[in-house]
Parts: sequence; structure tokens; C-alpha cells
Amino acid sequence: MNANEVKIIFALSMIKGLGDTKLRNLLSQFGLPSKVVEADLELLAQAVGDKLASEIKELRDYDRASKYYEKIKSLGGEVVIWGQAGYPKSLVDIPHAPPFLTVLGALQDIDERALAIVGTRRPSHAGVKVAHDIAYELASAGITIVSGLAVGIDSVAHRAALEAGGRTIAVLGCGIDIVYPREHKDLAERIAKNGAVISEFLPGTPPEAFNFPKRNRLISGLAMGTLVVEAGARSGALITAKHAKAQGKPVFAVPGTPVAETSAGTNELLKTGAKLVTSAKDIFEALGIKITKPDEVSRVMDAARGLSEEEKRVFNALTAEPVHIDVLAKKLGIPTSSLLTLLLRLELKGLVRQLPGTQFVRNL
Repeated sequence: MNANEVKIIFALSMIKGLGDTKLRNLLSQFGLPSKVVEADLELLAQAVGDKLASEIKELRDYDRASKYYEKIKSLGGEVVIWGQAGYPKSLVDIPHAPPFLTVLGALQDIDERALAIVGTRRPSHAGVKVAHDIAYELASAGITIVSGLAVGIDSVAHRAALEAGGRTIAVLGCGIDIVYPREHKDLAERIAKNGAVISEFLPGTPPEAFNFPKRNRLISGLAMGTLVVEAGARSGALITAKHAKAQGKPVFAVPGTPVAETSAGTNELLKTGAKLVTSAKDIFEALGIKITKPDEVSRVMDAARGLSEEEKRVFNALTAEPVHIDVLAKKLGIPTSSLLTLLLRLELKGLVRQLPGTQFVRNL
């Protein structure tokens, strides 16, 4: 996205009283952020009132916004704007969609096939195993795992997806330049290399408690459905499930013993209509994802184990849609000769298939 457009959207977002909904409506009416600022004052006043219209024309925070933009560029990040290329299709029409997202890593079309996995920060041994196994199997089948980088079930799901050689997205409740919790710095870096770390907040925004319920709508919004693995009666994971339901997306829950505190929330979800899940197979069936050979996922899981970082990067860039080697080379920034070697390695492991015309697809 053009640097000036990003600086303008940041500056617009800092106008007190404008808010996400009004800003998104302006983008819908005028298009690019620059077109909003260039719009006739009378038209702007009709849309947001005289006071806000004047503040939009003044754009007093442009210099401050420029510093935020430079911070993101220094991190190697990017910004995607609502209504423009690169903005996740799955978020465009959700209630209160953010006007922009800051991104470390890359959001890809394949991420439209995603599942959110959330839960308690204090999981039991059984909860960890269930979350890991389901996330691993889904990621191995090409499903992107979305979660919130928190301690507990969130981090288990992220790590399992990475372990499987799959993609995962972490949605932050703070600025993109802040890792919270701090001990997940290495995990966040790994996610950015094999998926994306995203935030709707400006750089420098601290991880305030009220940010997390807000960001939870993005976790559910990015996914085809939300799975809750262990959650207490007041767990934040239940907010994510509530958003999923409001967005018209299925909610899944793993049942637990009635005497466990961390099962109170999930058991209540099951009472109120959530789909009971004990394995990835339940999710595949509920979402209509066909796995023609039941042993195929296990085969991919085994083969994906031990891939080098380069092999994982290539594998993650492939989908069920054929792609020409030259297109893939350009996308990944890898010389064609080196890419061909990596593809042949993946083909020998049964993970990739070559089609006529030097095109390649994932085997699953």
C-alpha cells in the first residue's frame, strides 16, 4: 500500500470521535484514504458532521502518523486497508471491521481456509494434548490456525501448526511492535515467518485489558469456525465464541468433566448449541472439508515433520491450485533453480505434486 495512504489512514484513525465505523463508511463512500481527505467539505459534513469534517480536512496528526508508518517499515511490516487489495476477505463484512491492519509476515489467499483455536491460559495436560493434536492435524491438511498468542491453549495451537509445517496467524491486543506476553517473542517471530502476526492497533499501543475482548472479533472473523478447548465460566475465549456466533460462524467445543473449573465454559457452550468436538475429523465433517483418504492427513503430518525452514516456506506457499514455478519463484524471491531443488525434495517426501507445464500443487 502507498505510504501516503497509510499515513493518512493512521492520521484519520487518531481523530477523536471519528471511530472505526464512521471511518469505514467514509472509505466505502470515497475509496482511498487520500480521497476522503480531498473530498468536498460539504460532502464530508453530510457524512460525519461539521466538526469532524473540518478535522479531516486539517489532518493535524499526519506527522505523528508518519512516525508510526516508519516504525512499521523498520520492523519489515506492512499495512492493509479496508476495501483495498490485501485486506482479508473474511473480515470485510464482519460487524466493526477495522479500517486497517498492521501485518508482520504475510496474509495469503490460502488463509481463507482457517480455524480459530482458543481457550484457557491454564490448560490441563489433557487440554494441551487435544489442542495440539487437533491444530496439528488441521494445519497438516492446509487449514490455517488462528489464535491470540496468549499463554496456554493459544500458544499450544500456534506451536502445533508450526510443528506441522502449516500456517498460523496471531492476532494481537496491542501494537504490532509489542510482543505480549514477552516470553512469546521467539514464537511471534516464527509465526511471522510461517504466517502472520497482525494488529488493528497503532504501533506503541500497550496491551491494555480492554483491547483483548475487542481483538477477539478478528480471531473469529478470520476463521471458518471457532474451537474452544477448555475455558472457565468467565474466560475470554467465550467472547471469541460469542463473536463467531454473531458472525454466523460455527462454534465448536471440547467437552470436559463437570467438576473441572476449566470445563465450565466449554460445557455451557455445548448446552447452548456449540458442536461437540473430540478430534479434527469432527471439524472436517462439520465444515464439509473432504479428506478422501483418512490416512492421508497422517501421512502429511509425518512427512512435514523435520522439514527445513526453506522447505516449510515453499510448502506453505503452495495450495491445491496449480502454480507455475516462475510465478512461485517471484512470489518467494527464490531463484528458479534453487526453488526447483526444494520442490523436488518436497515431491520425494510426497508433499508436493508436479503437473504438466512445470506447475506444482500440494498433495493435500
